[in-house]
This record gives sequence, structure tokens and C-alpha cells, in this order.
Amino acid sequence: MRIFLRFKRFKNLPSSVPVKSVNIVVFQFLLVQSYWSKSSWSFPKGKVNEDEKGHDCAVREVLEETGFDIGPYIDPTDYMEATVNDQTIRLYPIPGISKDTIFKPKYPDFFFFYGHD
Repeated sequence: MRIFLRFKRFKNLPSSVPVKSVNIVVFQFLLVQSYWSKSSWSFPKGKVNEDEKGHDCAVREVLEETGFDIGPYIDPTDYMEATVNDQTIRLYPIPGISKDTIFKPKYPDFFFFYGHD
């Protein structure tokens, strides 16, 4: 939730202000593309199992789709949440993952894009 609040504050800043120094923040992100749906890219995602916590679902889905275990890195209290078409969507930021990380999905039908904003 903290990152969402920071982003919200950032979005509310004036688009042009005089500054003497600038801190540049680069957001890196990982997108996946299913072998069967080549028309779109998305964040790793999936359905929450019965009695499964949201962050546990995120860990499981990222592991399945990328082969990378975010369990040691995830903060269950730090997420962005939105409701779209009566569906709740959560995005958990995972800081500190190297761009040199090798991703190997559990299932061979996913492709990756690791980029930055």
C-alpha cells in the first residue's frame, strides 16, 4: 500500500516545477506473455485458491510463470489494489531483483519482457 500512496502523491505533483536537483527513480517490471495469447503482455497473474492469501497466490503464480521465487522478497502489506469490472486486482512490488536474473517458467508456454518505465 505504501508504494501506491507514493505513486498517488507523485501523480498529483505539478507537471512542471523549478528544481535545483533531481532524483530519478526507475521502475523495473516483469511482464509475461502466454504462448497461447500472443496479442498481449501482462503482469504474472492467476486466481486465488480457496483459503489462500493474496500474497501467497502472487508467490505461487510468479513461480509458475517465471520460475522465480519471490517469497523471500514479498511484503504482504505493500501492494496496489484496484477493482475492475467487479474483480479485485493486486500488484505487489518486489524491489531488489537483478536485471540479470534468469527466469525459467515451470510451464514452457510463457515468454518474458523485463523492462523499465
